[in-house]
Amino acid sequence: RTSFAADMDGEGEATSTAEVQMKETAPTCCGLLLRTRERRMAFCAGIFSVLGCCFLAALFTVVILGTTTAIFFYPWLCRNGVDALGPELVAQMSSGASNILFRNLNFVDGLEYSELTGENLRNVTWRPPVPNEEVEIVLFESVASFSAAGITDKYYTAAAVPSWESDAPHDSAVKLIRTSLNLAGSSFWNCYVGNTRARRGIDAHDSLMRAAWTGFAWFGYRQIKFASNGDHGYPLLTAAMGAAAAAGASSLDALGPLVSASALGMHLRYDSTSDTFSIDLDEMGEYEPLPGFSRLGGSATFRAAGAVLRTESIHYGGETWTPGDAVQDAEVSAGLADGRWVGWKRAEKLLMASLLAQTNLVLHVTLVHLELAAVFQAVALHTFRAEPAHPWARLLAPFIHRSVQVTNPNLDLLFASPSAALHTLAPLPVSEQLRLLRDNSDARPASIKNLHMDTFAADRGMAQFSAAPNATVYFWRWHYRARTVQRLFEDMIGCWIDANTLDLDDALMRSWWASLQQYMPAVQQTLADDPSWLGGGGPSLDRASLIKLASTVFTWVSWVHEDVGHSASYFVYNPTHSPMAVADDQDTPGIPLNPFALVVNAYRTFVFLDRAKLLDPPPDWWFDDAAGDRQCFTDFQQALRALGDSDPAFAECGSTGFYSCVEDVETAVSS
Repeated sequence: RTSFAADMDGEGEATSTAEVQMKETAPTCCGLLLRTRERRMAFCAGIFSVLGCCFLAALFTVVILGTTTAIFFYPWLCRNGVDALGPELVAQMSSGASNILFRNLNFVDGLEYSELTGENLRNVTWRPPVPNEEVEIVLFESVASFSAAGITDKYYTAAAVPSWESDAPHDSAVKLIRTSLNLAGSSFWNCYVGNTRARRGIDAHDSLMRAAWTGFAWFGYRQIKFASNGDHGYPLLTAAMGAAAAAGASSLDALGPLVSASALGMHLRYDSTSDTFSIDLDEMGEYEPLPGFSRLGGSATFRAAGAVLRTESIHYGGETWTPGDAVQDAEVSAGLADGRWVGWKRAEKLLMASLLAQTNLVLHVTLVHLELAAVFQAVALHTFRAEPAHPWARLLAPFIHRSVQVTNPNLDLLFASPSAALHTLAPLPVSEQLRLLRDNSDARPASIKNLHMDTFAADRGMAQFSAAPNATVYFWRWHYRARTVQRLFEDMIGCWIDANTLDLDDALMRSWWASLQQYMPAVQQTLADDPSWLGGGGPSLDRASLIKLASTVFTWVSWVHEDVGHSASYFVYNPTHSPMAVADDQDTPGIPLNPFALVVNAYRTFVFLDRAKLLDPPPDWWFDDAAGDRQCFTDFQQALRALGDSDPAFAECGSTGFYSCVEDVETAVSS
């Protein structure tokens, strides 16, 4: 089989290497792991993949030997094994092993790749639902191997993945990840990932990326390929900092430019009395961090400086700093010269880490996956199982694609012990992550009304800043993009209802609405707060209420999921500007390599997955030619494509902006 190798400095396109022929019998060190046909997978990265496989075999040996002598053997292994190998080689071996996982996790639904170039050969093959296949709606506690009060006993999903979305190689890859976590146990986390001694300079961006990428061969780290937006956050934010400094901000200010231009701006609020913007995550300081890392938390205020926001103050740990103050900036500069974050710069990095944790845990995992996507698919499939060609079922099809298949097993991978969520979602123990999710759900329960982009802006006092793009004064780019797309969804849904002369009071529509009221907490919360917003909560929805409900869910499971999912590459691949964690040893210069390498591997392999896109060619079975509803979807695609071609807020994407380009946005929570 062919091995692909991308140049490891990330420049240019992937280049092909000589064919690597794998014998039918696996290498001796890996034989036990590769007995079955499913596990005799191609080693895409040549020698690094072999090393990665041997690494997994070594972990298996470690666990067998360590069960009886753990108290003596693990410290010895750490000192003479992992430490002796060095962080770079361990990262390379892990990246080599990830080539196997990448292949099986990405190429589903008929997606194929070229053996010569690694490029996609064709678009997704949309398989229609199997009529009369039973879909049972259950609490997550019925499918998870762990229990978390306020989470697994609150949110719903389907008891099983629909047969037409099942994928054996994907499932094998998920099982291999779980097996690796089980084999490694706490020894790997404590010895390697929790080791913050191996560091790179706080300005050594490329060195960090090369160390975390070497061994992965599908593409270079700067390439935009498959579902990866590439490593463009660092140059984009560096340029934005320069532009902000020219407008009067501190030249050292990274937080203001980042929340101005990226999806992290969704956390902003505006106070018209003081004419300031703010982000307040002080409450995240209540959660105990992982050993070796600083506590999260912090808050900041901003003022508009031309088209960007400049950070006016940062508060953390009982202290307040003022970026731009000559004395404080001099302290920060001296620390940077010594390779350390001090003063307000350290507080800025901790607030950034808190923003990423809030985005990953509360918005991405809990709201989009657990609260909205899985149950939205489960209810649709259960309701329309006997009539999958119902007009409303056909409209829902792209927006419920693979949501159960990705959410059910991932919940276990993230939170069941041993957990993949350590460092990859937040620098918090799993127990604290789950407590944070439960606390947020209790204190700020989601509602469909408050997720509608009009209400979302009004609640934050921000509506006036997303009216239209403006190059000279600040405008809320993230919200403008999301609200514009929600309007396109509204138009498409209205067109679809009219084209099919949809009877909103038929038995199946009433059943679908009743199930949402029963199983989706965000709908329940809206009916408790303002039932008139959803037509009074009666047995059926009127046209306006149905459009508001559906367009809001479509926006979050498709467009916003892309912002908090694949567009996270602009942050997680940028540890020098926006770290996901900050070591608590303030006197040691540099950024810990090991946890960063883990984060890169996890997102590259497990989060940034290639799936069906909004602008992919749609299948015929979505449409009824007699009704003419195909035109509704065609108009939507044309309008979205036009935004990407001509509107700077959409056209600045990929390597030129902090967002995925319109042609790369998924239809649903399918990754």
